[in-house]
Amino acid sequence: MLFFVVFFIQIILCGVYSLGISAVGTVGWINGAAQVDTKSGGSKVVSAMMFITAALWTVLCILMTLLLRKVHSAYRRSGASFEKAQGEFARGIASNKNVQNAAAEAVKGGFSK
Repeated sequence: MLFFVVFFIQIILCGVYSLGISAVGTVGWINGAAQVDTKSGGSKVVSAMMFITAALWTVLCILMTLLLRKVHSAYRRSGASFEKAQGEFARGIASNKNVQNAAAEAVKGGFSK
């Protein structure tokens, strides 16, 4: 379950990167179009590089979306469900030594103050 959430967030970020919003600090379609205007100090070469980068980010976003759909359909065909995923996650967290040690340290720290 956690895989799908993280992968979906990565797809969203790829979409943002492909847009090229100036406030975010990415290169994409919007920044590339802004560089086409040479009267304001833009460069056609820089604009072309931005469009190439935007195209690659867009392709990556599309491929990641298709891959996520394919993995999700395989996940659903295997008989998995949201409840099973929650159970697996809880069992994995409960049996993880690092999580147990961190919880024990937090409890000790809480009582010592």
